[in-house]
Amino acid sequence: GLIYRGLIPVPRWTTTGATAESVDLSSFNPVTQILYYADHVAHAVLAIDTKTNWVLGWVPVPNCTGSCPSGVLVIPDLQKLVVTDRATTTYIYDLNLPGAPPVAVTVPSGIDELDYDPIHQRIYLGNTTSPYFLTGIDMAGANANTVVASIPLPGSPEQARFNPVDGLTYLTIPSVGVVVIDPEGG
Repeated sequence: GLIYRGLIPVPRWTTTGATAESVDLSSFNPVTQILYYADHVAHAVLAIDTKTNWVLGWVPVPNCTGSCPSGVLVIPDLQKLVVTDRATTTYIYDLNLPGAPPVAVTVPSGIDELDYDPIHQRIYLGNTTSPYFLTGIDMAGANANTVVASIPLPGSPEQARFNPVDGLTYLTIPSVGVVVIDPEGG
């Protein structure tokens, strides 16, 4: 059922410069139908309108160099865009306020992949530099934009995923296996 629509031209990219390492995680906003990519070429977040298959532009990420940005995640119910820099900062953009500066939250070194828990309105982030943690940041309420959980992990985490059916967060830790975390109990 897929239909090939063609290539989306991305300014600043060339056919030789845009490799698999040029983009990292992506996230889709079902409300606006915009797809966001962590763009290592521009050191910003690339925004593509999926209705027109056209580049809308880039969301700048402060002090972004190297493999930055790393992770991007749209929070649909709050219209927030969360970006990790693979260093020690997570940026939270309010998509309802285009052009407004992001909120910067300090997190453990090597912050990378993330997922959202819509029940508690919290994001969970894993870091790839020892010591390893699953960090929780509240996205709404009295503790909005603050670290509210720092759960030690036995190795470098990958692919945190929150399951709304059982309310648990699952992480792959290649040296260990799958780790299950209960957000209610930490």
